[in-house]
Amino acid sequence: MKSIFLAGAVLGAIAFGSAVHARDNVLLIIADDMGVEALGCYGIGRDTAPTPNIDALCERGVVFENFWSQSTCSPTRATILTGRYGFRTGVGGPAGGSNPGIGLSEPSLFKLLTAHAGGPYDSAVIGKWHLSDQRNGGDDNPARMGVPHYAGFMRGGLRDYFSWRKVVNGRTELVERYATTEFVDDALRWLEPRKGKPWFLWLAMTAPHAPFHKPPEELLADEFKGLPDYPPGRDARGHYKAMINAMDTEIGRLLEGIGERELAKTNVIFMGDNGSPARVVGAPFTRRTAKDTLYEGGVRVPLVVAGPAVDGGGRTSKALVNSTDLFATILHMAGVDARRAVPADISLDSVSFLPVLASAAAEGSRAFIFTDKFGERRRRGFRARNRQGGGAGAGAPGPRPNAGGGRRGGRPPSKHGQAIRDHSYKLIRFTDGSEEFYDLRQDPFERRNLTASGLSGEAAKHRQALLEHLSRLTASR
Repeated sequence: MKSIFLAGAVLGAIAFGSAVHARDNVLLIIADDMGVEALGCYGIGRDTAPTPNIDALCERGVVFENFWSQSTCSPTRATILTGRYGFRTGVGGPAGGSNPGIGLSEPSLFKLLTAHAGGPYDSAVIGKWHLSDQRNGGDDNPARMGVPHYAGFMRGGLRDYFSWRKVVNGRTELVERYATTEFVDDALRWLEPRKGKPWFLWLAMTAPHAPFHKPPEELLADEFKGLPDYPPGRDARGHYKAMINAMDTEIGRLLEGIGERELAKTNVIFMGDNGSPARVVGAPFTRRTAKDTLYEGGVRVPLVVAGPAVDGGGRTSKALVNSTDLFATILHMAGVDARRAVPADISLDSVSFLPVLASAAAEGSRAFIFTDKFGERRRRGFRARNRQGGGAGAGAPGPRPNAGGGRRGGRPPSKHGQAIRDHSYKLIRFTDGSEEFYDLRQDPFERRNLTASGLSGEAAKHRQALLEHLSRLTASR
């Protein structure tokens, strides 16, 4: 089957590192709107798409079971770019509207790579940016944040996967190709002249974010080839899974195109930016606990790492890891100490998890992880346009109602607040003054709020410790 590129020798080249190599290549792949229940290797969801290439990464790398992002895309991307929590950067919801996005004075992963990598270390962003609006540089925001090369789209989502406007280093052009394929082509073009030189590529897919369009059939497993171009009603699970399957096919093509020799010195990081959307979220999560919430279905996402930094691959880790930690870890892989590189007067929340990759015995450095949600702008659902050109949508009927998956169906509005957890318990404090508390060992999908039924001595101690962590953290602005 065409989608299985990595089952053999190519992935073997990135499978078993015996030591951390300074200035390794780093490939960061971000899936858009994909929670842990949507990826089969986590063993949580009961209805997942076939993802043979990502599964192969899981089998050869480290799968992080307790990784938290932010609940929506812009805040997560801001934490990766800066190594700082949302309450510090001011990015607590999607960029645009009342939220101008990332401030130009914030530290930037790309600026630090350029300044501190100890020699030429090229970098690029390809795909979705969604970190700014016109108030913070508009289409030039990637360059102002130190990105040497950018090719992708600036906003939160596409209206049509087969017809969209791409920004290339500040210039805009119309693209009439399937977006996931275009991103991988751009990545391979950028990488080709850099083989043999150290590089960092941030590849931000838009899949499987709405609108739920059927991908080109040549990217799909047989089970998805009979899908209509758009979901015929509210049930978009088939199209969501097809988009994940197509993304996996293109990830396989990318890794094959990089080649065995280059992959042997490349750390591949695959992650989700936030949980799955309410319209398509799978059990055991629900619409109430999906994307855009502080529940596990909104912030617990895949993180898989394979490459020379990994010793003894094919394992899982229960280490607590936060999306801010990608900042210090990627710099660490490039031979840069984030703590020394960032000015001392800037609070940094990022902790490198490279020791966890290097040793199966390492438990991680964090006692807790944190996420927050605030300042969200009002959003509208995307509406698919009638595509008259080529691709999977040729000859398709006009747009179907709510084809992009806006909020309908009575889902309660998500609440702003903060969440913090240790290895056992999780505390959510909402800005309306309410609180929820869960024992994640016994109740990983948050069915029983312990504050409603009283706390045991152990639980009360953990709650008090989390409250103290939260108080110290938010006072450290």
